[in-house]
This record gives sequence, C-alpha cells and structure tokens, in this order.
Amino acid sequence: MGSQFRADCHLLEVVNSGPAGVSGKQLVIHTMWGGQLNRPYAMALGAAWQDKFKERLELFPDNDCIVLQFPEEIKPDEVLALVTAENVEYLLRKRLEGSGFFGARFRECAGRALLITRNKVNDRMPLWMTRLKSQKLLENVLQYDDFPILLETWRTCLQDAFDLDQLRSVLIELESGAIRWSIAHTNRPSPFASGMSWNQINKYMYREDQPASESSALRSSLLRDAVFSPGIRPTESPSIVETFEQKRQRLAPGYSPQTSRDLVDWVKERVVIPFSEWEQLMNVMENDLDEAPDGIVKPVAEKLGVIRHAFANEPMVVSLERMPIILKALGSDPVDFQVETLSGIEVGSDMIGDDPETQEANRDELLSALIGEWLRCYGPKSVAFISSTLGIESKTLDSVLEGLVDAQELISGQLITGGRESDVCDSENFESLLRMNRADAVPVFKALDTQYLALFLADFQGVAKPDVNIEGLFRAIEQLVCYFASAQMWETEIFPARIQQYDPSWLDTIMQEGDLRWIGGEKQKVAFCFESDLDLMQENAGDQTNQDVKRETNDIGKAPDHFADLFSDVGRRYDFAALQK
Repeated sequence: MGSQFRADCHLLEVVNSGPAGVSGKQLVIHTMWGGQLNRPYAMALGAAWQDKFKERLELFPDNDCIVLQFPEEIKPDEVLALVTAENVEYLLRKRLEGSGFFGARFRECAGRALLITRNKVNDRMPLWMTRLKSQKLLENVLQYDDFPILLETWRTCLQDAFDLDQLRSVLIELESGAIRWSIAHTNRPSPFASGMSWNQINKYMYREDQPASESSALRSSLLRDAVFSPGIRPTESPSIVETFEQKRQRLAPGYSPQTSRDLVDWVKERVVIPFSEWEQLMNVMENDLDEAPDGIVKPVAEKLGVIRHAFANEPMVVSLERMPIILKALGSDPVDFQVETLSGIEVGSDMIGDDPETQEANRDELLSALIGEWLRCYGPKSVAFISSTLGIESKTLDSVLEGLVDAQELISGQLITGGRESDVCDSENFESLLRMNRADAVPVFKALDTQYLALFLADFQGVAKPDVNIEGLFRAIEQLVCYFASAQMWETEIFPARIQQYDPSWLDTIMQEGDLRWIGGEKQKVAFCFESDLDLMQENAGDQTNQDVKRETNDIGKAPDHFADLFSDVGRRYDFAALQK
C-alpha cells in the first residue's frame, strides 16, 4: 500500500466499534495535514455537527488524523460536506472559545502577563492550581469584548497555532475533487489510527460524572456548590483552620521570609499585618534562621510603616508603598491615626495621599478591595474581629461584607464546627479548607508484621469464627467464587471449616434458588461462580488452554532427538511450506 499512496488521495476509515471495543462507530480521517490544520478542522466539524444534529460530537485530532465518535451509523461523505472553505472560520469561532485548547492558550498568555498570582513569594504553583485560577479568570473576562489577554489568546490560536489560509486551500481542493478520498471499513482501528485510542481512553478514564455540556467543570463543580450552599455546606474543624492560617500567614516553621526583599513583598501581599501577628512572624523567622531577624528587617525598615489607629485594638504593619491606598480605604481622619516607619521615624500627614489616582478613587470600592484581599490570608473570621483589627465602624463594614458575599468572593454563616453563625471567609480559602478536611479524614493505616497475616486471613475467610447457617455458607461461597479446588475438598474441608455442622443440602438449596453455578476444570477440580461471571470463567478457560499449549510445546523439547532436529525452535510457529521441508 505504501507504493500506492498519493498525496491527493485520503483514506476515510470507518471503525465498527468505539474505543476499546465499546459499542458505537468511529470515523478516522487520515489527512496527514499536521496539527495546525487538523485541530481547527476538527473544531469546525464539531461545531457544524452540533448545529445540524443538536448534539456534541467527540473529536480527537492529532498531526496525522482526526477521530470522530458517533453513536450510530454515519455516511462519511455527509460529514465531509459539513465544513467548507466559506464557513470554516465561522464554525471555528463558535467552537474555539469553549475548547480546552483555547483554555490552555489563555492560561499561558495570562501567566506571561502575570495575571495568575502565586500563593506565596518564591513558591512554585502546581499545574492543577494554575489551571483552576486560569479557568476562574477566563470565566470572569469572557463578558468583555476587548480584554487584552483574551484578544492575545485569540491571536495566538488563529495566527500562531492554526494555519487557516492553508486549511481553506485544502478544503477548496477537497470540494473541487482535487483531493480524492476512499473508504475502508474495519472492526478495529488500523495501526495508523490505534495510537489515538490512548488519548480517547485517557479522556474517559479521568472524566468526572457530570454530563457533557457547554458549561465548564468549574461552573458545575460540586465543591463550589458545597461552598456557596449553606444548607449542604460542611463546617470546618478548628484545628484544620488553625493549621491553614499558620501556613497561609507564613507562621509555620519553614514558611517565613528568608530575605529582606521577600519580607517587603510579603507585607505588600498581606496588605495589613496586625502587630501581634508581626511579632509571631519575627519569632518564626528567628527560629528558621537560627538568629535574630534584625539583619533582614533593618535594611527595609524605612519601607515599612506602622499605623496606630484610634479605633483599632492594636497597631498595624503595612508597606509605605501602599500606605495612601490603605488610609484612603480605611477612611481615617488625620487626627484618628499616627503613622511612623518601622524604625520609629514619624510620617507626617502631608506625605500621605499624594497619588492622584488614590485621591480620585471611590472609598467604598477601595475598602471592599482591601478587605477582600486582606481576608485571603485568614480562615473564617467574625465581623467583630475585622472591625476591631482594621478600625472600621460596624455599619460601613456590614455594607462592604454584604457586597462581597453577593459577588461570591466571601461566604458567611456557621463555618467552624461549634463556632459562631455569622463568620465570613474567603471563598477560595474555604475550598482549600474543604480539601484539607477531606484529606485529614482519610484514615492512616499502619502495616503489621507478616506474622499476623495467617490470623487475618483466617478471620477474613471465616475460619476463625465459623458461621452456623445457610446464609453463612452463601457468604463463604461469595468469597471463594471462581476458585478451583477438588470436588471432594469443597464438602470435606473448605465448607466444614467455615460452617459449623455443615449440611450438604444447603449447597443444593443455594444452587436451586439462585444463579450460582459450578464449572469444571482440569484434574477433577471445580469452581463456583454466578451466572454473570461465566464470561470471566470462559476467559480463564482460554488462558488455561494457552497454558496447556505451552506445556505441550515445552514437552517437544523432551521428545526424541530426531524431533528436536525437526523443530529446532520450540517457541516459533511453522507454516505449511516449512513443514514440507
């Protein structure tokens, strides 16, 4: 066939089964066009199929071919007619934005633009977390027609990843007949298409239980439903919350800043650090560094400030770079606060609020953004804690929190087991707490020495504590289903060891009233199985036959010398021509 292959003739392979032999049909279009043409062509085919038949088509493109899965018989010529040079771009635009390919390119573009932030400075973010943040960002910006990163993602797909001009050219040739095609029907994918089976099975193996739809997994996530639905939302253990806050605030051993630059960046990220938490941070740094943290703090003491607010219960450490925004957000009157650098130099009110953008910004918007960002380093907290720490009056704070809850940036209610009914928490942090709670609930097993194995098996098989009735016999058979043993052993050793005063009539009753069957094996051995397991037993029988053939083949090696001369390689197969020799 290789000598007959032509560049202007393409093969359409109709496979009469789905991936791994499941029911269904597959159409494999062997294009050999490359991924820059196959991927957009596959997306256009999917969009056209959905427009015509109102159902989503499963597509798997690669560099050499495109695999399409259908629930029933299809006509390949009708599939090829769905996409033309005129409508390919229109169809591609309909399907591209909702594809995983577009999401991956958006994640890369957002990462280059530093829109996907890290949880901690100098901390590597796992790929799954990057994907999650990218999905949330994409969901929020899809409503904007001119969002720069969205436009860059479209440009990356249409110009860098796809070759639409060449795709239109080959589609014109396909319509005109310059590119011809032929059909081959197979029961299983050919070697040229079998490589795609791994991609198909891998997709279904890790797919969740939600039905396929246009909505992303993020929108239908059960975890998100659990976070924002008070009726089904679980509460968190206080110990889990404490562990989370220790790590999130870098107060756990090994998490503290290690350099002056790291410290300044961390204070910026925290927005406001209550002085009690600042002292804890200094203690942790001292333990991690095995020395006083003065060598790290002094070089940046002029870049960090301390706000002493008249209505806050303790001073707050902030970055001087963000000081104007913080004071504007808190709405502080100059007589209500005192500002100084960390080294003790007083900062006058004339040095605050020089930024024109800060002066023009709306105070409520700044306060909402400040509280939302500040709570990202905490678990569930009470409204009173927020009010007393930041020095915000209750009426103003209630209005801001209500807006954040409506925007689903925060959640409120009883969030800690045995806690208050009016706590608030960052929604992403509560998702992390749910995961930590689930991981903590996984039981931890300690492996035992092998000397306990015999006792465990005896107890598990019912030998240590024999049953006394027919139900116990049925449970014993369930454990031993498909196990071959001699017919005599079943009723003289196996069943009597598990059933006190075993009665052979019990076995007859089980087989007559249920679907229990027995099957014979070699050397007068018998196995019990249920009718639904007979197919498995047939496969075992086939394996047994193969083993018998191997044993017979091995016996050839023990045959007389003249047989060994005739069959020098006992592992090979001999055709008729070889036997004639």
